[in-house]
Amino acid sequence: MKINFNSFFSRLLIINTIIVLITIIIISGIFGYLIQNYYYGLREWKASKDGHRIAEIINNYINDANLKKFRQDESLLRINTISKTSELEIGIINNHGDFILNSSNFDSLKMEIEDKTLKEVIAGNQVINKIKGPKKNELLMIFPLFKDPLNENKDISLNTKGNSDIIGGIILKSELDSVKTTIIDILKLIFYSSLIALIIALLFSIRFSHNIVKPLNKVKASAKNISNNEFTKIKENNVKTTELKNLIETYNYAVEEIEKTFKKKNRLEKLRKEYIANISHEFRTPLSSIKGFTEIIEEQDLNQTQLKNYSSIMKNEAEHLQYLVEELLILGQLDSDGIKLNIKRVKLKDLISFAINSLETEIKKKNIKIKGNYKNNNLVIKVDPNKFKEVFINLIDNAVKHSPENSRIEITTQKINNQKKEIENVKILIKDEGKGIEEEKQDKVWERFYKVDESRSKNDSNGTGLGLAIVKDIIDKHHAEINVQNNRQGGASFIVTLNKKHLVQN
Repeated sequence: MKINFNSFFSRLLIINTIIVLITIIIISGIFGYLIQNYYYGLREWKASKDGHRIAEIINNYINDANLKKFRQDESLLRINTISKTSELEIGIINNHGDFILNSSNFDSLKMEIEDKTLKEVIAGNQVINKIKGPKKNELLMIFPLFKDPLNENKDISLNTKGNSDIIGGIILKSELDSVKTTIIDILKLIFYSSLIALIIALLFSIRFSHNIVKPLNKVKASAKNISNNEFTKIKENNVKTTELKNLIETYNYAVEEIEKTFKKKNRLEKLRKEYIANISHEFRTPLSSIKGFTEIIEEQDLNQTQLKNYSSIMKNEAEHLQYLVEELLILGQLDSDGIKLNIKRVKLKDLISFAINSLETEIKKKNIKIKGNYKNNNLVIKVDPNKFKEVFINLIDNAVKHSPENSRIEITTQKINNQKKEIENVKILIKDEGKGIEEEKQDKVWERFYKVDESRSKNDSNGTGLGLAIVKDIIDKHHAEINVQNNRQGGASFIVTLNKKHLVQN
C-alpha cells in the first residue's frame, strides 16, 4: 500500500502521533525526574534517621575506658550485625581521624577525613555529605562520639561546643546505587507503558482520521460527479463531528442549488430555442407579407382602394415587427449592468392612465371595461417613469390578453398607513376575469420566454413570453415587489408593492 504523505489523512495521522509522542515524552521526563528526587530524598531521609539511631547505640556501647582497650572481636561482631541490619557501612575514628574499628565491608584505607570535617565533628557537629562520581553514589554521615553518652544533657544531634566531651566520631556510609537501579526499573516501566499508550493512541488516531477523511472523500467523489450531471447528496447519518456535519449540510445545500440552477438553465435553454423558433417564424410572417404586397404593388395596376388596403396591412405588419424589436431592446437594456434608473417624482394615476390609453385599441376590440379604484388621485411616487410605464403597459396588456370578451379589469391602489398615519407602502392590484394561473406555474411566469397558455400563445401574434420577465426585471431594479395570485371568483391578480422609499409623504 502506497502512502501519500501529502494527503490529509497522512498529515492528520502524523500530527496526532507527534503530539501524543511529545506529550508522553514530556510527562515521562517530568514523572521520572520527580520519582528520582523522591526516592533519593526518601533514601537520604531513611539513612539519616537510621544514622542517628545507630550513633546513639554505638555511643552507649563505647566510652573512654574501652575506646583504647576493648575486645575487638566482640565489638566488631556487634558492628557487623548493626551494619547488616541497617544496610549501612560503619566506622569508628578517634579525635585524630584514625580508624579504630570498622565493619567488614567498610574500606577505611581509601577514606581520609579532611581536617575541616574532623574539626566540625570534634566541635560536636554532625556532618552529612553526598559523594557522586562516575562509579560512586554515596551518602556519608559523621556523628560525634561522646565520652559520657549516658549523661542526659548530651545530645548527639546538638553542637556541644566542648572538645573534652568528644572522644572521636562515628562514620556511617550508605550506598545509593540500589536506589539508582530501582529508578531505572521504574523508568523502564514508564517507557513500556508509554509505548503501549502510544500504540493505543495511534490506533485511535487512525480511526479518528479515517472518520474525518471518509466523508471528505465522499464530498470529493460527489463533486466530480457534478461534472457528469450527477447531483449526489452526502448522507450524514454516521458523521458525529459538528464541523463535518455543517460542511456536509452546506455541500448538500450547494448541490441542491446547483441542480436547481442546472434544471432551470436547461429549461430556459429549451424555452430560448423555442422562442428563437417562434420569433423567427413571427419575423418571417410579417416580412413575407410585406414583401408579397410590395411585389403586388410593383407588378399590378391597383386602384386607390386596393393601395390603401395593402398599405394598411403592411403598416400593421411593420408595427408588429417594431413591437418585437422593442421588447428585445428593453430586455437587452435591463440586462446591462451599466443601465441607470432616471428616478423622478410622478403621479401614480398618470402612469396607469398612460398605460390604459396606450392599450385602448386592444381594450376596445374585446369590449373590456376598465374599473379604477384609486384611494388617492394625487399620490406621488419616486420611480423611473419610462420604466414604470412599461410595467403597467405589460401588466394591463397581459390582463387584456387573458380576459374574455365583455369582461372587466379592475385596477386598485391601496394605502397602508403606520401608527403615525404616514403611508407605509402602496399596493397596486391589476385584477382580470380570465382563467387564472395554476399554482405550480405562478413562479415560472417571470421567466423569459415562458408562456402559461401555449395553445393560446401560438395563435397570438403579440405573445412573445417576454412581457412579465421585463416587468420583474424593472421591479427588481427599483427594489420593489411583485406577486401574483388567483382570485376566488376566477382570474388572476398581479400585485405591485411600493415601499416607503418610493413614496412622497404629503
